[in-house]
Amino acid sequence: MLCGTIQQVVDWNINIDKKLYALDWVLEQMRLFHLEAMLDDDYIKEYYLDSEQIYHQGGITLVAKAMFPWALSTILGIRLE
Repeated sequence: MLCGTIQQVVDWNINIDKKLYALDWVLEQMRLFHLEAMLDDDYIKEYYLDSEQIYHQGGITLVAKAMFPWALSTILGIRLE
C-alpha cells in the first residue's frame, strides 16, 4: 500500500511538471513585444490601434496575433453561457 502511495506522489509531481512546462510554453506564445509588433505590418493594421501605439510608445508587451482567434472563440463561448 505504501509503495502505491509513493508512486502516486511521484506520478503527481511528474504530471505537475509537465503541466507547468505546457503552461509556460502557452504564456510564452501569447506575448509579443512592442518592437516585434512594429515590424509586423499585418499586426499593426489588424490588431494595434493608432491610439494605443501613441499611448504606449514602446515599452509594452502585447498579445501575439496567433492568440486573437483563440481569445475571440473563448469570449464568444463565455458570452453564450
